[in-house]
Amino acid sequence: MANIVFNTKDKKIKSFTNFPPPYNKNLSEYDYIQAHLGTYPINSLNNLTVGCMLRDPVDRSISNFLWIYEKLLKNNKKYSKYKDIKDKLRYYLFDDKFYFDHRNIQARFICNEPTDKVFYKTNYKEWSKNWYLKNDKTSFEFAKKQLDSFNFTGTTDNFLFFLKNIEDWFFEKHDIVFKNKIELKFLESNLYEKHTTKSLKETLYKYETDAIINNNIIDFNLYNYVKENNKWKP
Repeated sequence: MANIVFNTKDKKIKSFTNFPPPYNKNLSEYDYIQAHLGTYPINSLNNLTVGCMLRDPVDRSISNFLWIYEKLLKNNKKYSKYKDIKDKLRYYLFDDKFYFDHRNIQARFICNEPTDKVFYKTNYKEWSKNWYLKNDKTSFEFAKKQLDSFNFTGTTDNFLFFLKNIEDWFFEKHDIVFKNKIELKFLESNLYEKHTTKSLKETLYKYETDAIINNNIIDFNLYNYVKENNKWKP
């Protein structure tokens, strides 16, 4: 996962980048919003400029494991019985039903609002299970319609181009010039300082990567759609 953080020390820019919940429902006073809120800002605010970047679902699934492992799973009895990190990853991907809601999570964010729980004090374990996202509107066709309505879209394959477009548009709009306008932080954990998304991906067999794709087929199709149709129309 990657976190885009705008340098908003200048008081002219009001940003909302709360993580994790609870979230503030009143977002109209902010210039920049970054939070796990699904379609809530889009449905709640007028004239909102929206950007969306998708990631290869195999990479995203492994990366999400690395992130959540450090926070919740390394002391979990279900995972501690596995000695090899690769076996822990496989259990998370294919057998841990508690995290099946992580499948097609990008499509869920594009299509659905959060439940009311996301706006109140939450249990981190329960929140991380499904980000308190509804799932009734998730489909490829609706997600595609949403993406077509967004102002700019991109994928991590063209990450710097995507960021540059956001940077130029945002700061030109606010007539502000910073020397370093975007700080990019990769939040992937390196378990035992040697495991990364790339290294763990290389340990998977083809049938396993195929299974990840099949379990995330909406995300996979959306990722390829955006990759072929990168858009910039502020």
